[in-house]
Amino acid sequence: MATLRQLLATTSRQLLVVVARQRRVPFPRDAAKATLVDLLARALAEPESLHATLAGLSQAERAVLDDLAIAGGRLPRYHVARRHGDLRPYRPWQPAAPSQPWQDPISPTERLYLLGLIFWDRPTGDLVVPDDVLPLLPTPAHPPPPAPATAPLEPALAAAHDLALLLALLEVDDVRPRHGRWLTPRLLSAWGERAAIPPTHPRAQGEQRTGRRRFLHYLAEAAGLVAPAGLCLKPTPATWHWLAADTPARLNGLWQAFASPTTARWCAYRLPGYTLLRHPAVLIEATLRALPGHDPRDPAAFAAALLARDPAPYTDLQSRPPNAEELLTEAVVDLLSGPLAWLGALAPDKAGRLSLTPWGAAWLGLCEPPAVLPPPPFALGPDLTFTPPGGYPDPLALATLETCAERAPDGRYQVTPGSFVGALHRGHALPDLAARLERLADRPLTGQERAMLTGWAEVAERTVIRRLAVLETADPDVIARLTQARRGRRLVLRTLSRRAVVVDEGRLSLLVRRLAEQEGIPPHVEVSSAGPPSDPALGRGGAAHLWLAARLYQCLGQFIRLPTHVPQALLEHLAALAEPGDLVAAEAAVEQALTALRDALAGRAAFPAWVEPGLDVEETLPLIQQALEEGYALEMDYYTAGREELTHRIVEPLRLEERGGVAYLVGFCHRAQAERVFRVDRMRAVVKEQGGRGEEEQGSGGEGEQGSGGAGEQRSGGEEEQGGRGEGEGER
Repeated sequence: MATLRQLLATTSRQLLVVVARQRRVPFPRDAAKATLVDLLARALAEPESLHATLAGLSQAERAVLDDLAIAGGRLPRYHVARRHGDLRPYRPWQPAAPSQPWQDPISPTERLYLLGLIFWDRPTGDLVVPDDVLPLLPTPAHPPPPAPATAPLEPALAAAHDLALLLALLEVDDVRPRHGRWLTPRLLSAWGERAAIPPTHPRAQGEQRTGRRRFLHYLAEAAGLVAPAGLCLKPTPATWHWLAADTPARLNGLWQAFASPTTARWCAYRLPGYTLLRHPAVLIEATLRALPGHDPRDPAAFAAALLARDPAPYTDLQSRPPNAEELLTEAVVDLLSGPLAWLGALAPDKAGRLSLTPWGAAWLGLCEPPAVLPPPPFALGPDLTFTPPGGYPDPLALATLETCAERAPDGRYQVTPGSFVGALHRGHALPDLAARLERLADRPLTGQERAMLTGWAEVAERTVIRRLAVLETADPDVIARLTQARRGRRLVLRTLSRRAVVVDEGRLSLLVRRLAEQEGIPPHVEVSSAGPPSDPALGRGGAAHLWLAARLYQCLGQFIRLPTHVPQALLEHLAALAEPGDLVAAEAAVEQALTALRDALAGRAAFPAWVEPGLDVEETLPLIQQALEEGYALEMDYYTAGREELTHRIVEPLRLEERGGVAYLVGFCHRAQAERVFRVDRMRAVVKEQGGRGEEEQGSGGEGEQGSGGAGEQRSGGEEEQGGRGEGEGER
């Protein structure tokens, strides 16, 4: 939300004076900025004054306002500049700046800016119409609802559209194929309702009873676009490359998958001739050789001419039944009226007679592929609403919106928090989704819209459900004693409170032995030792290693645009195969790697040039010990060596640890909103929390303090114990 008063308050006084003069608002010569803001906030929103100003606008200036109004009052400045011209920020104190730009504005955009009708929101880089002024503007011609697709698509384009729809539905839903292959009735129904070519049997209860949809499913598998991911059928990494290709490349890929079949797959999908021939490719090759010289209008006559001229189908028969010619003729007819017509190589005329299509002729090498105009973009309106241009959308746009938006009954799509976060949870990354949404729309995303998507992405990781093994004790000294030694600390992955820590489930036996030696009695263990069913081919820990690699690749999407994404269903399948302890260790390893990557991107030094001296540790330790005993938080200034900076913190102490003769405080940091480890000798001015102070400094955890937990005990802020060195020797 950006009201007129808020935007005026962020505008320089010099520009406010210009706006007041252009809009004929009287003001005292020596008026302060606050006075100008009050005067203009009342005058500019006055309907009569606004309508008088609008009446004096040119057609080009009205076009700028119309574009902004259709977009909900906000557009990126560079987008408006490309369409209508840019503006020059008013800076009269600069020698090179024009002294009176209102006398000769360089564009319609600049004149509206000097009239106070639009404002430049610097933090987002958008040009904005105030929210309380927008309803007073004349209503522009909004994009109409999407028109129903009355003209049918060419069969080849319809095949690409319906295949993209299938891929999108598989991406969104976790579909477990029946008998390991067939699509479920629910998916078949949803697919058939929105297909470009309505199915012959819309209510088929099994994919085996369908024709065209079964063939398109076959094509998707043959072209490498779908494959099992765990127990579910999911699009492969090649899917998004296929969708992003141009129309000829997409269709050529499908044709190559059809023209070079594998016998096992062709027979598994029960396509023409699967029970008759040893190699169905022989029948396909013979048919394609005959098409350029024979008219397929009468499929039976075409089949008879083919079999009379080409003996190859006869030699490939599995057996020689007495009616072999009749069976082969039936197979050729089924191939012409089925797969070749469904793919778009042949098409029936009004009388139902088949003929070669331009795409079919191009695939047979008889001509060049037909020209295809790129589909018009979606109209992007307020609240991230995408209106189709009419007809059938581009396959990539269709798959993108099905993945991260909700479809309304009228065909519009709206990106909502639930739909966008759902896409992120399925393995997509924010940068890639934002770039795809921008490509399919008629304008780029505004800074506010990008900020909205970023906010949803942050919320997506706020609540996580994990399997954990927890060590609980009524005496917090038990945990303190366990973590005094390095071997004990390696068993602790995360601290939940002074009396509860997350432990490495894969080392439960070692933890039990260590606690028995430490306390004299063994602990009570309630964690089941029975693990999940494992895959013998992966070996011990193999599933966890694959999960680690896939999850780390998935998380890289937070930082860079990835060429493809890992389906969440695959991660869940690997997690189910992994031993619980191995999976917990893999999760900790991913967090450590991401922490190190964030540190590197933030420019934190691995070895700081110098270390500022701190307080006397002997004076600080009693203060920390008292806070632990009485349960209150501490305020401190902490020197972060990795970034050579001093920051103010509020920390809830959890325990003290000694590592290689160096004292550490493990506590919950309010600034990082996470558990961190602090070297006591780098603390400044440690006092009891006074309440309220420092809360405004809450932010991200990457501020230079150490993160606790995990094998190897990697710390953010460039503080880490180096493997192979003595305890305490690696602190920087």
